[in-house]
Amino acid sequence: MKSLLLWISALGILSAATPPEQLEALLKTIKAGKAQSDAANKAREAEFLKNMERQDAMLKAVKAELAAEERTMEALKKSIDENEKQIAKLQETLHIRSSNLGEMFGVVRQVSGDQIGVVKSSLVSAQYHGDDAILFKLGQAKELPNVEDLRALWFSLQQHMVRSGEVVRFDADVILPEGETAKQSVIRVGEFTAVSGENFLEYSYDDKAFLQFPRQPDGHYLSLAEDFVESNDALAAMAIDPTRGSMLGMMMERPTLGERIDQGGLVGYVIIVLGLVGIIFALYRMVYLAKVDAGVKKQLENLAAPEQTNPLGRVMLAYGDNCHRSAEDLEICLDEAIVKEVPALTFGHVVVKLFAAIAPLLGLLGTVTGMIATFQSITLFGTGDPKLMAGGISQALVTTVLGLVAAIPLLLLHTALSSKAKMLVQILSEQSAGLMASQVRK
Repeated sequence: MKSLLLWISALGILSAATPPEQLEALLKTIKAGKAQSDAANKAREAEFLKNMERQDAMLKAVKAELAAEERTMEALKKSIDENEKQIAKLQETLHIRSSNLGEMFGVVRQVSGDQIGVVKSSLVSAQYHGDDAILFKLGQAKELPNVEDLRALWFSLQQHMVRSGEVVRFDADVILPEGETAKQSVIRVGEFTAVSGENFLEYSYDDKAFLQFPRQPDGHYLSLAEDFVESNDALAAMAIDPTRGSMLGMMMERPTLGERIDQGGLVGYVIIVLGLVGIIFALYRMVYLAKVDAGVKKQLENLAAPEQTNPLGRVMLAYGDNCHRSAEDLEICLDEAIVKEVPALTFGHVVVKLFAAIAPLLGLLGTVTGMIATFQSITLFGTGDPKLMAGGISQALVTTVLGLVAAIPLLLLHTALSSKAKMLVQILSEQSAGLMASQVRK
């Protein structure tokens, strides 16, 4: 259109100054240009229409693709929503299982640590070395155990349980109280007791050997252990320590009789000497009175022949020497003869009674001095360490016990001596009265 206007403008300009022939030629040229321009426009219009149809087809294709993509997007969105729900469920399951695994990790470490303590104090370890490696591995683990480790832990626990119920004999190293190590035959009763010969043993995990107790329990337990070692029966009596050595160790620490006496100190030894002297003297007097009683009974069987060797015989001899006197004089002579016999029969009874009274008083003295020492320890060091007070308390208790132990038999012996002497004096009095009655009847 713009080109046409240019041609019209040019034609107007030329018409004013150009001859007719030239104008005719110019008009033809313009018509030719116009025809060419119209042809080009038609060609472009046809191309445009053609392109418009193609664009419509492309638009429909794009719209169809867009619709397909939208349907795909909806499907994906639905799938994403479902996946998010599934992920939430899986995350919850993962959290629960992670918590269970974490709890299992703690339990495995705790069980392994506890079992390590059991193994270290168990007599089973003396026979089977190196079976506790899995326990140390899991007890110090920083990560979750795998299935093989869990199976190994389970097998270790089961194996130790089975071995704890065995009664077996095997050779093992035994460290003697002198410090020497010897290979000895050891009998292990589960994980409770181990003996070699008649000696009880404890196991040292650090030394990988048995230790013979420097002090063994009472003789009853030693003989029981010796019989158990020598027995070939299917069932045999044996002492076991359910505390895996703790109770046996406490028995070893129990003081002996001599150590108990030493705890009483000087007062304790004085009480013992006093009690022994009193008992020996009382027994001597018992033997003496028994002989006198035998002589008196023998004399009672033969009153016609009095003897000088027994009190009754001497009283009867005194009657024979004075029977010609009056009844009053004879009674006085008989009473005098009986009185002469009484000191010999009651000699030392007061001493025995005195010893019986002094012994508990000495025990009380030891108790008081022991408590004084205890309170002095408390004053100086406080009550933080009971061992500082043990000496004074031991003296206080031991001297009390020693005083009672000495006083009780002394009192019993004094009662027996007094009863025996009174019985003999009673016999002499009865026989004297009988002699007086016979004299009066004359």
